[in-house]
Amino acid sequence: MLIATATLIAMLLFGGPEEMFLMGALEKGIKKEITDKDRQKEIKSIISAYKKRVKNYKKIRKIQKKELAALYSSKITSKENFSSLYDEMILTLENLQNETIDSRLQSLELITDEEWKNMIQREKERLTKEEAKTSKSKKKDKEPKPFSNLEDIIQSLDMDDQNEQESLQQLGKVKKSYDDLVHTVQDSRNKFSLVILERNSSRTELESVANWNNEIKKEAYFNLVDLYKKLSGNVSDENWAKVAKEFSKIIK
Repeated sequence: MLIATATLIAMLLFGGPEEMFLMGALEKGIKKEITDKDRQKEIKSIISAYKKRVKNYKKIRKIQKKELAALYSSKITSKENFSSLYDEMILTLENLQNETIDSRLQSLELITDEEWKNMIQREKERLTKEEAKTSKSKKKDKEPKPFSNLEDIIQSLDMDDQNEQESLQQLGKVKKSYDDLVHTVQDSRNKFSLVILERNSSRTELESVANWNNEIKKEAYFNLVDLYKKLSGNVSDENWAKVAKEFSKIIK
């Protein structure tokens, strides 16, 4: 299933590793697949502690999202400012990624191959139903196009022809880069699916998935920064608020 561009941006900039490492499937499968009460209790304890870390990560992520929006709201933010915030964001994410891998490995040590196989099957069935439901929904035709409003705004502003053309060209490059990322994410997810689905995948193998994910995040983040730099140089001070509002919607 391809990921819509708007969803991709939110996922890449602020998404956590819980879904990627199937922690939700693990939590849901504890009661349904594990009959041994002692093992069930021990795994629940691991997951409970992990969920507290995820909750804390989401609080920090919410703050970082506001900080990023503030950087885009200003017309004079330097690339160093964006880089500094990115470093904070990726450090926070890497900490949770490590904790996710720890929790997954600890939990799967207590789960048999058959139990894990059944959990994965349940998750596949859930995703199939969810995809079928989405495909039937009229909402899929209303999927927001994150850059369309920005293009309209650029064309409506009182720019000279050269600045408008440069701005639209840069916007076109960024739109293409995100479309390319959609396919890269899909192709790589297929590639890494064996690692994710395998109960005995090693820490090194799981870390390779996290590292790939972080490289994609970095590209997505700085593609948007490049667009900001081009527009902030071409758009007048009095018109910047309109552009900043669209950036805020993109990263929301």
